[in-house]
Amino acid sequence: MPTGCGISNLGNTCFLNAVLQALTYTPPLSLAALTGTHTAECTIVGFCALCEFEAHVKRSLTNSRNSIAPKGLVYKLKLLSKQFRVGRQADAHEFLRHFLDACQNSALSRYNKNIDNLVKNTTLINAIFGGYLCSSVECSKCHFKSKNFEFHMDLSLGLKKATTLQKSLQQFTSVEKLENQNAFYCERCEKKVKAFKQIKIHKPPLVLTCHLKRFDFMNYGFKVNKPFQFPESFDLTPYMTKKSGKNIYKLYSVIVHSGRTADSGHYYAFVKAPNDIWYCMNDSKVSTSSIGAVLKQQAYILFYKRQEQEKSNKPSDDTTKPTKSQQANSATDTKQGASKNDNTGVKNMPSALSSSSDDDDDDSNGGQTPSVASELQQGNIFSPICQATTTGWTVTYTEPSTQKQTTDSIADRFGWKIVDEDDED
Repeated sequence: MPTGCGISNLGNTCFLNAVLQALTYTPPLSLAALTGTHTAECTIVGFCALCEFEAHVKRSLTNSRNSIAPKGLVYKLKLLSKQFRVGRQADAHEFLRHFLDACQNSALSRYNKNIDNLVKNTTLINAIFGGYLCSSVECSKCHFKSKNFEFHMDLSLGLKKATTLQKSLQQFTSVEKLENQNAFYCERCEKKVKAFKQIKIHKPPLVLTCHLKRFDFMNYGFKVNKPFQFPESFDLTPYMTKKSGKNIYKLYSVIVHSGRTADSGHYYAFVKAPNDIWYCMNDSKVSTSSIGAVLKQQAYILFYKRQEQEKSNKPSDDTTKPTKSQQANSATDTKQGASKNDNTGVKNMPSALSSSSDDDDDDSNGGQTPSVASELQQGNIFSPICQATTTGWTVTYTEPSTQKQTTDSIADRFGWKIVDEDDED
């Protein structure tokens, strides 16, 4: 079965090669790159990360050669970050973050630099990889609850106390006690108190990127080689603020590191191609693989794509509901009308992510949190930079001003045949 090219190693560039392969096989990102829309409209003089990626995807998926050399990107590494040098090994996760940031900046290059952050999050890059975390801190004395919403592009998960992805996510979203030197300053009590902090996923991303903390930088960067199990698919709902419905994610790429430390070793990637066959992309070498072999790998970065699902209007329940005493306190505070006595302090929360009450289970729109893009449209404040919905390797783009829709399929474009995994061998 046909698949894309391998990538030549130009001198310790395996970290770059592995990341490029994972991104090339990220369906909505590749489909957008193949349209060449950004390159056709780009006004950047000099290096443009998004133009380079569009060119790379086209070369990779349309070239008949066994491998290609991404010289245009390799020789401009310093423009992504001063820490990168040609010929020097680097961390794949750091490169992923810097490269996507550069692509995001490229996507915003045609817009006003003072553009609102909400609008920035509607670019293709942030719309694919971005989501929101909710960090809540509750005072143990008066039950004042502070909430902070943070945009994120990936999750960095610990390995030392977890042997599976699910257990690592449980630890990531577990309740943390803040006391002694880490005590929380309560705005209501006006002093430092013992409190309980918890981080949960509030708005899940289209593509969930899980960075596993393989390197112990408190121990000279040596690698944590313990076995770690990750599933082909799983439900993200238990780790979210809202518990209704299901948010199923399915694995499509894995970046692996072999070696002892962060500054040495070798990176390579496993990807799932449009024909549903897994391939091992090891620099210029491309070989078929299987999901069984992939799940046995010592993963460093996991890429999961959210599966399409039916939307539910049923309100969801939060993990904890206010007690009667909390409700009484809240009612009293409302009568007092003092802002410092509000039972909830909310920071950095876009109104599109807010609900009509302190609890996450009582949304004014019947349990469905509106997207940032839809809220911006309804408010006639800004137009989203990009809107896209995806089903597998098919993507539908909606042009905001005209509402014209364009559908593209990578499988149809290159004649890939979709096969069952049972037929891979």
